[in-house]
Amino acid sequence: MRSVERKYTSIFNVLEVCGIASFNLNDGEVEKLFREFHKKYDLEVVYPSTNFLSVEEFVEDMVSRTFEKIKTKINFSDAIILLIAEECGSEYFVTWNTGHFKNRTYIDVLNPREYLSK
Repeated sequence: MRSVERKYTSIFNVLEVCGIASFNLNDGEVEKLFREFHKKYDLEVVYPSTNFLSVEEFVEDMVSRTFEKIKTKINFSDAIILLIAEECGSEYFVTWNTGHFKNRTYIDVLNPREYLSK
């Protein structure tokens, strides 16, 4: 039997899902999705680490690290999502879009089927 692993998603993933869902949900439903996403899917929502930097230093650092990822041929939103996964020490990065992330990180990138068969 598989041991219980902690599951994470970034705040940027939650915002992306809410943005897509907003075309079909009313304001209250989008608000509920945003506030309760982590409970519904039993996840911890993670945020970029500020490392106790000033706002200016944080933004400069985040932009710099995001740009380094972008140079590996990855789009902006994927880059910041991947950076947060690396920051929180993820062992696996589970996505249906494995091609967007493979060879752009040291994390093992798997689709959901691959992950469940491990």
